[in-house]
Amino acid sequence: MILEKGNMRRPIVLLIAALVLPIGLYSCKDEEKPDFDREDELARLNAYRELHYPEAVEIGQGVFEMVLAEGTGESIQGDGWLKFDYEAYNLDGVFLGTTLESVAKENGRYQRNTHYIPVYRDFSKEKYGDVFYETLRKAKMGSKLLIGLPSYIPRPADLWKSEAHTSVLCTLMPIEWIPAPHAYQQKQIEEYIQSSGLEWEGLNADSIKRTVIEEGDGLLVQKDYTVWITYAGYFLDGKLFDTNIKELAQKEGLPLRKQTLFKLSPATSKNMIKGFKGICDGLKVNTKFKALIPSELAYGEKGNRTIGPWEPLVFEIFITRAEAPQKD
Repeated sequence: MILEKGNMRRPIVLLIAALVLPIGLYSCKDEEKPDFDREDELARLNAYRELHYPEAVEIGQGVFEMVLAEGTGESIQGDGWLKFDYEAYNLDGVFLGTTLESVAKENGRYQRNTHYIPVYRDFSKEKYGDVFYETLRKAKMGSKLLIGLPSYIPRPADLWKSEAHTSVLCTLMPIEWIPAPHAYQQKQIEEYIQSSGLEWEGLNADSIKRTVIEEGDGLLVQKDYTVWITYAGYFLDGKLFDTNIKELAQKEGLPLRKQTLFKLSPATSKNMIKGFKGICDGLKVNTKFKALIPSELAYGEKGNRTIGPWEPLVFEIFITRAEAPQKD
C-alpha cells in the first residue's frame, strides 16, 4: 500500500513525542531532586558533634559552637578592628589553614615565605560573616572558641579552601581589640624605634623615619634625581617579605626579581609606594640606610596579599648609582 504524504507525517510525529516526553519528565525530576549532598553533610556534622562535642551548643542552620577556654581580656565594644588567630580542619582531621606557625609545622604545612601573624581586619558582619561575627562579638580576648561550620554558611573566604559539602571545625582565638588602628600603628612604630637602639631622622612631615647604617662617598642625591637601589623589605618583627637581592631572596624562599636594581625617579613614582618618593634625597651614592614607612605611605588600611592592613614597613636600602635630571 502506498501511503499519502499526510498519513506518513503522523507516525513520525508520534515517534518524536514518545522520545521527547520521557526526557521532559526526567528534566522535571532533576529540578525537583532534593539536595542530598547538603543533607548528608548536615547529618554527618550532627553525628560528629554528638560523638565528640556533646556539650556544644547548636545555634542554627547546622552550626554549633563551644567555648574551649574562657578569656580574661576585654570584650568587643563599639567600632574597631580585631586581631585573632585560627586553625581549621575538616571532619576527617585534614588540615585546612592557620595563622599559627607552630600549628602549620605540626601538620607538615609550614611554608618559609609565609608570614604567620593574626588575622587583622575591621570588625563587621560584612568582613566576618554572621556566624564568626556573633561568636567573636560575645567573647573576651584570650578565649578559645570552637565552631562547627557547614560549607554553605558564609565565612571569611580568604582563610582556607575546602571542597563542596565539606564541613569545617574552626578554632577561633581573639587576641586584641583595637578601637583606633592609626593610634595603634603609631605605638608600634614608637616601640620599634626605641628598641632599635638607632638614631632616626624624620622625613615627609616626620611621618617617615630614616637612619644611616653606612655613609657613602659618592654623588649627593637631590630632589628629582634618578636613583638605582637594592632593597630588602621587612615587617616590624623582622620577617622579610620582598627584596631584589638574589642571594637574600633564595635564602628566604622568595621569588626572584628579574631586575637586580630598582629605579627610583619622578617618572616611575606612580608605580611605587608613596613612601619611596624622595627617600634617598640628601644621601650619597654607596650609602646604606633603613627607612621606616607607615601604612599611609605604603599599602594603607587594605594591605594586599602579602602586606596586612595598617602595616608599617622597614626597608633596608643601598644606593648604587644616581643621576641628576637632564636640563632642557
